[in-house]
Amino acid sequence: MNKSYYKAVLDLVTSLVNVKTINAFSEMIVNSKELLGFDNVLFSEITYHKTCNYKIIFTDDELLLNVREKVISPEFFAKDDILKRIKDGEEVLKINNPSDFIDELLGEKSTDDIRNYFKNATCHALSKMNKETLTANLITFLNMTQNGSDKFGAMAGYLHTHLIYAYGRIMSVGDQNRSNLSERELSVITWLKYGKTSWEVAKILDITENTVNFHIKNIKRKLNATNRQHAVAIAIAQGILG
Repeated sequence: MNKSYYKAVLDLVTSLVNVKTINAFSEMIVNSKELLGFDNVLFSEITYHKTCNYKIIFTDDELLLNVREKVISPEFFAKDDILKRIKDGEEVLKINNPSDFIDELLGEKSTDDIRNYFKNATCHALSKMNKETLTANLITFLNMTQNGSDKFGAMAGYLHTHLIYAYGRIMSVGDQNRSNLSERELSVITWLKYGKTSWEVAKILDITENTVNFHIKNIKRKLNATNRQHAVAIAIAQGILG
């Protein structure tokens, strides 16, 4: 790879600073297929609570266009290594033969032809795990050829720093109302959504119960909510919470 290639990659990641919407971000990435060396891309969000939920934010893979959100079966989660590595905080992962995971996402819509199609594929996943909310932002690049896989793999570590940061920024401030809440307030209201008490949230986040209640007071003020349940409802309606 020559200097012009590295300059083109640098220009791409530099331009991400000005991208503010997921549509603009996805369009920019899709238009960089030849430069980066991948065939398809998948933006997703994984939440690890009582169940493992996999939510597709964007994909240009026609086979996955109709999959929006999938609760991963306990049986699959128990045997899958990748989902556990993402939860543990691994940030750059290479995945050979993703056919089993595609099969899990598609469920009854999966076929032998689809499974065979993905058997020779390679994925590079760029991930960022939020330990407080147990949510991971994930960008997965699919390669159908070894040359493409090698090309992307050589830059995966460098691209992670820029792409996953831009993706996380867009996901966290996609709605302007979200930017009014601090990261800690977002963590608190996320756990309130799952029915946790102030005492439980304090234990999870390793802060005092008084601090949690202080954050809840600020959340209610910022969202013009009358109580914590009302705040969660407003946050969901405004897209602050999924």
